[in-house]
Amino acid sequence: MSINAVNGMFGANAYLNISKIPEYLKSQMEELGIDPAKASNGNEARKLIQERQENPQTQQTEDAGENKSKPNSLLDRVLSLAAKLGIVFDKGESIEEMLSQLQSLIQNLSVQAAKRGNMSLVNFLKDCQFELDSIMTSMKGADTSNTQVYNYLEMLAEQNKQSHKLSND
Repeated sequence: MSINAVNGMFGANAYLNISKIPEYLKSQMEELGIDPAKASNGNEARKLIQERQENPQTQQTEDAGENKSKPNSLLDRVLSLAAKLGIVFDKGESIEEMLSQLQSLIQNLSVQAAKRGNMSLVNFLKDCQFELDSIMTSMKGADTSNTQVYNYLEMLAEQNKQSHKLSND
């Protein structure tokens, strides 16, 4: 296992920053389409909410920019989840290795957080586990699609062989 860094208590710095924002501000931010991770405390959250309310057009501009930068590949999604947990992977690691390490880390942190009674961290880790499960499901779907394409190409190759044998006779 070659995780380069696990930052902060339980490796969840991003969560700890978000947890400093009161719930009512988080829900306001989400209603306005603002990612709560963009603010590290209540004052920043209020400022972002105020800016969005004063200039609702920024949401459309940000949404257009976010659509370009949203993680769409499996690797991007894995790295995004790792960043939420404060993990940096070696460059040479495969997606499977990364997923395995994330799975192990989330399970270990969940047990520790539950033992300490930190339910907000447990909930955060449940969300991370859900995201990890989604990535793994997408990966299985991609594997299935690849297998189907391979089987189709094999069938075409076999048909071509058969048609060439018939034309040579």
